[in-house]
Amino acid sequence: MNILNPRVLLVENTTLEAIKVEVMLETLGCIHLKTINNAMEAYHYAVSEKPDLIISDIYLEGELTGIDLKQMLSAYSIPFILITASQDISDYAAATKLTPTSYLVKPFHLLSLKSTMDLLFTKDEQKIRPSIFIRDYLNKQVRVFLDEILILESDRNDCFIYTTEKKYVIKRSLSKMSEALDERFCRIHASFIVNLDLVVKIESESILIANKKIPIGRAHKKSFLEKLNLKNGLHQ
Repeated sequence: MNILNPRVLLVENTTLEAIKVEVMLETLGCIHLKTINNAMEAYHYAVSEKPDLIISDIYLEGELTGIDLKQMLSAYSIPFILITASQDISDYAAATKLTPTSYLVKPFHLLSLKSTMDLLFTKDEQKIRPSIFIRDYLNKQVRVFLDEILILESDRNDCFIYTTEKKYVIKRSLSKMSEALDERFCRIHASFIVNLDLVVKIESESILIANKKIPIGRAHKKSFLEKLNLKNGLHQ
């Protein structure tokens, strides 16, 4: 295994299935943090504890699924294994669109879990995370990973960069900042650039990202929708 004694959160609503996976995790030398049976509680726990890996069934207690949980945690880039007894190909298609995510069909063997974890951690280690360097308030160069940037906001001569962990302020225009970003970012307003990967909800005149409601400017609405490839209108 590529990470020594990974800290694992298990999200499973069936007691017997949870016990089986917990025994496998112990055998593999993993640190089993907790078993939770619903996505919302698991989300808050994962944000607080930041496990090295989440193993989640697709179908859980409540309305939210394991796939929903992965999408909710997309800002944190936590490796994820979705498990299910379902043979529905649509579940597999939806699950494998998410990264970094692997998929296991129950019942699975200890070695299947180990090889899946090894591969997932290897991919995560080899992945090159694009980043930019900015100067903080102490005038020190700080590396900021693009996948952690939520929003860039312009306020006169200042640019506020909101990440999953903190906020930075630099003296640079949004137009200049956009040159350092990649295709996941889109200007949706004269004052805002957002990370499309982390958008939670889209409304007719705004988007929701990390509990922040950002307006969609008229001049940018068409290009924003085209970039999202929303051909059937806005999702509510």
